[in-house]
Amino acid sequence: MNFGEKLLYERNNFDRIISKFSKQSYKYIYAFSIRNSYLAYHESKFKNESLKDLLSIAQSLVKVVLKLFFTTTFLSNNSKIVLLNAHSVEKDEVLAQMMNIPLAMIENKICFSLKRLQNLGYLFKCSYVLILLLKEKDLKKVYLYNCFPAMLDGIRIYEDIELKGIEIIVTMADRYPRELGVLRKAKEIGIKTVRVDYFPTLGTPGMGAVACEYYFYPNIIARNIFQSLTVNKNVVFIEGGFPYWDSYSKYKHRPSNNPIIITFWSDYGALVGIDSLINKGSIFYIKEILSIIPEKFLLYIKVHPLDYPERYMEYESHNVKIIKHSEIDNIELISMSKFMFSILSAATFESKHICPGSCYINYEPESLGTEFPYDILKDYIDVIMSRNDLKAILYGEKKPKDQKTFIDFFNPAYPNSINKLNKFLATLSTGETQTLNRK
Repeated sequence: MNFGEKLLYERNNFDRIISKFSKQSYKYIYAFSIRNSYLAYHESKFKNESLKDLLSIAQSLVKVVLKLFFTTTFLSNNSKIVLLNAHSVEKDEVLAQMMNIPLAMIENKICFSLKRLQNLGYLFKCSYVLILLLKEKDLKKVYLYNCFPAMLDGIRIYEDIELKGIEIIVTMADRYPRELGVLRKAKEIGIKTVRVDYFPTLGTPGMGAVACEYYFYPNIIARNIFQSLTVNKNVVFIEGGFPYWDSYSKYKHRPSNNPIIITFWSDYGALVGIDSLINKGSIFYIKEILSIIPEKFLLYIKVHPLDYPERYMEYESHNVKIIKHSEIDNIELISMSKFMFSILSAATFESKHICPGSCYINYEPESLGTEFPYDILKDYIDVIMSRNDLKAILYGEKKPKDQKTFIDFFNPAYPNSINKLNKFLATLSTGETQTLNRK
């Protein structure tokens, strides 16, 4: 099986196992809370678990247990409509400002009430569910161990949080236990939940579940993928866009001519093993680019937050700069670069909104199978599949794919997704759901 097929197999296997529990039972709720965390560990399976890693998980568990008995959970804002901060404070703050709605953080406060002792029940229930999952021979024991603190934390939030005054929760992340705890509680007490996307969903997703009641989907690809999964049969799909990316329309492409800048987005291949799966990983393509470009070019290697900068230090020179996470803003890099390359990073997809010369590069695209569908992408964004293609792009012998055609297909509401989302939320707030633009 290729990489994508393996992820899909593990997702279906986990779903098959937890389907033994009634969907209304705490067993299912607790087990489902770590579904995506477990799959994320599977995706990272090529990373060896050291004793230090295992002790770190134990420390996390101790911290969560202490929170269970000595703190209570709440959202930092209980306005009528809120944006749940769950993934990136920076991105969420920007989107909250663009939408003109408050950002709500999951927070804790000290609480010494004897009532906290009732949380012993949650601890025992979580432990029981973990034992049930550990008995399943098809599930990896070390991944379940790693997930246990996150499960307990998510359930602590689900069982404990109060959401008074809130009518609608919007979120750009609904995958992991903390936000799942908030969203499940919200749906149970009648608060409407809306998912929006900040990165593209392409191919067959390893995760696949929409935890919100409404999905403001960005394009036809995302809609078709998520609608095809039975786990999403009760989700209401609303034609939308990528609201966060509306801000990109403010930026102009002003590439430097002296030197001509190329940016290569590193993928987190060293962490999840993509480099070994596709044989030709980030290092290979960096060497390819360096073997082709003349001295007047400057190559920036933008290191993924989950990648290791030291992997690339030997290539640093007068015309190669290693850029660590947050060292230079992505928008700044995109605006001044003539070309943007990656193997499968969503950053290349984003950068095409500003930089026409944004390209994917993979000489053996079949290695990732359906997990990353270059066959769909290649009609709208360049997919470099050979050394000759790379030369043609770099030396201007081949013109990059039309930027407008790309945007019209992958992000058709751009740059008006915010307006669409706000109109949808206003309609949802009034309860006039029969007028919603469902697809």
